[in-house]
Amino acid sequence: QVISEGVDYLEAFYQLKPLEEQISKALAKNPDDAWALAHRGEIALDEGHLNEALSDIRRSYKADQDAFTRDLLVQALTLALEKDFKANRDAVPELEKLVQLDRERAALYRVLATGLQKMGDRLGALDAYIKLATLEPTEETDQVGPALAVARDRWVRARFGSLLSEATPEERQKLDAAIEKQLD
Repeated sequence: QVISEGVDYLEAFYQLKPLEEQISKALAKNPDDAWALAHRGEIALDEGHLNEALSDIRRSYKADQDAFTRDLLVQALTLALEKDFKANRDAVPELEKLVQLDRERAALYRVLATGLQKMGDRLGALDAYIKLATLEPTEETDQVGPALAVARDRWVRARFGSLLSEATPEERQKLDAAIEKQLD
């Protein structure tokens, strides 16, 4: 491992080849080794093999619900929804159960709203946007793309505008009513 020391922290990072060897040995002994499955899933996730990553990380989390694996599973499920919301929509309830932190909840609402809007479910998208807008305000920006971070309120405002501009007159009445109810 590579060890990094700072003023107030000490971190260790695995080197890839030795880690892969350690994973192989652990899985040869026990195919359901939670540590090995989680780390193999992490490698697959980093390499862009989302389905393999999800499979391993889910198996690991089922065997041992530790914080590292929960964080990996939240990351992998969020990424799956971002990449193909329609194909992975059934993962939303699983992700909702796993989310604990506000930044995770914000990411969930963001991918849910965006996915629903793309699928034409404007009322469902509005509900997710409202949930996102009512989260505790933060000074930090939200990561909304690989190289894009934005203040949450600005992003939500832009998405509301986009949603309203796409709506048919009938949908617009329903959206306006839902927004007015929230404001009341």
